[in-house]
Amino acid sequence: ISSVFISTSILLLISFFITLFLIKEDVKAKQSIVEEQPVLPPWRTLISSTRMIYALLLASMLIQVMNSSINPILLLYVKQLAPQLENLAFTSGILSAAPGFSALFAAPLLGRIGDRVGIPKVLFGALLFTVLILLCSFFATNIYQLGALRFLLGFGEGALFPCIQSLLVKHSDKRIYGRLFGFNQSSIYIGNIVGPIIGSCV
Repeated sequence: ISSVFISTSILLLISFFITLFLIKEDVKAKQSIVEEQPVLPPWRTLISSTRMIYALLLASMLIQVMNSSINPILLLYVKQLAPQLENLAFTSGILSAAPGFSALFAAPLLGRIGDRVGIPKVLFGALLFTVLILLCSFFATNIYQLGALRFLLGFGEGALFPCIQSLLVKHSDKRIYGRLFGFNQSSIYIGNIVGPIIGSCV
């Protein structure tokens, strides 16, 4: 199990070198642009609806609470469904990754649908679909049913965060995109803290 930490460290080291050698920025040009810009007014005056932004940040937190609350108990749930299973950790890992596989293909498609019919409609539909799949997961009787439901879950999850980010951009001034994305990321991290605690307690 300890080898997992070595593997992740190597991956992060690779990411470091990719960032170091392949991502370049013209710092002098950037500084000159910043010096010419006037001081920004308070960020609340640069958004169309404060209530909308707060609702989106809360939604990001709750979605991540949902995602991360399942992780601590997934292995135990797999063990409950298949007590004689030998490759328990590997199977749990596959089931944990299953939503990512489907979200990989669903996210671009759902993005195009959102551009055509409206981002809020896709977000509401994805939320309802995700809730339905999670409820169905409670009634799974074997790991194959659970795996299929986890795979379907990705079709809903693949639209959630992209839709929220699109709405953040739509309802704010481009001068505070970085700040709002930082707020959104903080909301996700709060979900990462609260979710596992809730999952392990329940």
